[in-house]
Amino acid sequence: MSSLLDHLGSPRHLTVVVVMHLDPTHEGGLAGVLARHTELPVHAVADRARLEPGQVLVIPPDRDLDVEGDELRLSPPGEPRGRRLPIDHFFRSLAQAHRARSIGVVLSGTGSDGTDGLRAIRAVGGLTLAQVPETAMFDAMPRSAIEAGVVDLVAPIDELAGVLVAGQIDDASRGADAGTGPMVGSGSDVGPSTTVDDVMRIVELLESRTGRDLSLHKRSSIARRIDRRMLSHQLASIADYLRLVTRMPEELDVLADDLLIGVTSFFRDPEVWTALRDDVLPGLLAEAVQAGGVVRVWTPACSTGEEAYTVAMTFREAMDRISPRPRVRLRIFATDVDPVAIEHARSGRYPRAIEADVSPERLARFFVESDGGYRIAPDIRELVVFAQQDLTTDPPFTRIDLITCRNLLIYFEPELQRRILPLFHHALQPGGVLVLGTAESCSAAPDLFEPVVGRARIMRRRHVPTSPRAFELPFPAVNRASVAPRPVVRGTDPSTLQAVVEELLRRTFAPSAVLATATGDVVFVNGRTGRYLEPPVGKASLDLIAMTRESLRAAVAQAFRTARRQRSSCSLRAVNTDADPPTVVEITATPVTEPPEASSMVLVVFSEIGAIDDSGGTVDGEGADRDGGPPTAGASALADELAAAQAELRAASEEVQIAKQEMSSMNEELQSANEELQSANEELQAANEELMRSKEEMQSMNEELRTINLELQARVDELVQQSDDMRNLLDSTDIATLFLDSGLGVRRFTPKVTEMFNLIPSDIGRAITDLTTRLVYPELSADVSSVLRDFTPVQREVTDEAGRWFSVRVMPYRTQDRRIDGTVLTFTDITDAKQRELRTASDGLDQRPVGGPTESGDDA
Repeated sequence: MSSLLDHLGSPRHLTVVVVMHLDPTHEGGLAGVLARHTELPVHAVADRARLEPGQVLVIPPDRDLDVEGDELRLSPPGEPRGRRLPIDHFFRSLAQAHRARSIGVVLSGTGSDGTDGLRAIRAVGGLTLAQVPETAMFDAMPRSAIEAGVVDLVAPIDELAGVLVAGQIDDASRGADAGTGPMVGSGSDVGPSTTVDDVMRIVELLESRTGRDLSLHKRSSIARRIDRRMLSHQLASIADYLRLVTRMPEELDVLADDLLIGVTSFFRDPEVWTALRDDVLPGLLAEAVQAGGVVRVWTPACSTGEEAYTVAMTFREAMDRISPRPRVRLRIFATDVDPVAIEHARSGRYPRAIEADVSPERLARFFVESDGGYRIAPDIRELVVFAQQDLTTDPPFTRIDLITCRNLLIYFEPELQRRILPLFHHALQPGGVLVLGTAESCSAAPDLFEPVVGRARIMRRRHVPTSPRAFELPFPAVNRASVAPRPVVRGTDPSTLQAVVEELLRRTFAPSAVLATATGDVVFVNGRTGRYLEPPVGKASLDLIAMTRESLRAAVAQAFRTARRQRSSCSLRAVNTDADPPTVVEITATPVTEPPEASSMVLVVFSEIGAIDDSGGTVDGEGADRDGGPPTAGASALADELAAAQAELRAASEEVQIAKQEMSSMNEELQSANEELQSANEELQAANEELMRSKEEMQSMNEELRTINLELQARVDELVQQSDDMRNLLDSTDIATLFLDSGLGVRRFTPKVTEMFNLIPSDIGRAITDLTTRLVYPELSADVSSVLRDFTPVQREVTDEAGRWFSVRVMPYRTQDRRIDGTVLTFTDITDAKQRELRTASDGLDQRPVGGPTESGDDA
């Protein structure tokens, strides 16, 4: 970060917000460290700090950072230490608040924090940058973002700084939907008309490359994506970008992927899903129970699947609130034009960052922890069918009960909206529900839908006719004359099934027959089938094989499986030994092809060929002589073969029964072993998760320690600077100064002191009394001890061996906390002043009278 600020200079158009992994127990000093690398003012973020351009704001320790309009909000972290993702948290909030004006930069760091946040910024048209991993001290964070494909530009620090400085984009053109013209970087060398022509040419190249019609997509949205690609290539004008895509057509693929709006999350706008669950789905489920127990949902533009799975979870929660729980089958069709997004959705795997959008209760119920993230639970995954579909060109689904299409129409021009909304109206059943984004409306087709929950943009289909021309789209042409009319079957109730069976039986002279599903469950019975079927002993079951009489069971099972597997009729004969007399029965299994609702079913028909008499021939039915003569030789041979086969079948059945018992025993053993392995696997998985959490905590602590180390290093540098300043100050004063510790050891001295004491640098730490001195100062030790004891400075005048005079001042050495930790001695050369003083004193003595009057005691 320091290096980026060094190269960034002082850009007055940017607000730089620094989010790092900081030790929550350490008071932050990062702002002071970064302030030495930029001319911009650097501040630690305070709650409700305004996002003013031309400043650097630093997140404080133990806080999450959110953006609300032009203010920053601080909040306690929502996750325990070691699992926090403050960078993802801030980037997602930034993308939601400032959309295309957001720029996310991921630098050195451990883990994957920042990857999902960059994905959110990129999805709303912002710019995403990452440091070249090889130049980072910790390469995990930039590498994770690059491998996830969410970075627009990977470059060294100096180039990233250049992109940020060059990215002075006009706010009006960077807004969510502002303006109609393209966004152009500063320094553009083309005029408006040329710019528009260049954008149109790029759109034409895109359409030719992808085969998609972009003529009715909003120009402002396309222009924002072009502008972002220009910044990533550091191009100054759209004309330059046009030359680039002409020279490198593969850049068009990147731009096309960029145009696919992937803004999605679980339970986005929670109040919408609450309104849908509480106010709409109960009625929809009640209608479904009466109409056949099936609910069909369509989620176009599903992106990576979060919204489709949210629909499934919301339905489950709505069903749980109804007593008794409705018995309905839910089928969700989720479609998107992006095949990569569809594959991601099918996998059902999402990062741990979804914890910010999904409550712990829902995570526990609808997700399974997997590989450091989450996987959609199987019972939710099986409800959703994903498919690739272009809403503007491919035919829609029909007979739909609920459509959720949120935040797609805002990217279409009004003309395309006027086509899409009638298409939704056509796809919905009468009374069907449409859910749009909170920023969308049905104003392009106001007569087709009425609001149910207006604030949540939940609409109900009005029962008004829709002209096919209203949603005329370039669907693939269909030769309607070549399509034969089909009967329409709207359900699978008994009356409908009876109509299907009767139609088929009329073609086979209405023999005894049953209609079974693909799994073998009997759903309809025609004629008298008691000679061939009987209820099984024990638990009631409609399984066809279990209901078939034992002598016919093998033939029925083989015919049923063959017809279902080969999708063609299969006929077998068997002897019904349960009949009296035994009879030859022809069993015909035919797969049902029409209508589509019954296409997985199989019709099984029982036809009696004739009874077998004592001689082994058939006495009636197709095998008997039509003139009443004796049985034919062929019939007798057939009876013999059937009897032998029946005996072999019984023997084989006994062997199979023994094998089944052995397999059952082995299966129990395998099941027990499997349970033990499963238990061991769960323990290993729990241990692995513990290790992963410990690793994440260690990585986080490592980054925190590195941050502390940087602060300490900065403090050391500051102290070194202060020490240098102090040394230079002392040297420049030309005063002999000696620093002693409380044990009279030498702590520091100025060069001038060496004229009085025999001192060299290696004498640091030695007692001053152990060193020879040129001073005549026997009281030195006593004076130092007196100052240490009484804290009172001592001053005296002393001479040296050369006769020079010095003023010695001994003062206590006080620390920052006012503690006495040694003494400071200063030696000031006062030889000149002392000599003048001595001369003055000497001159005074010379002027005193040598002799005077004397008194005598003699008399004259």
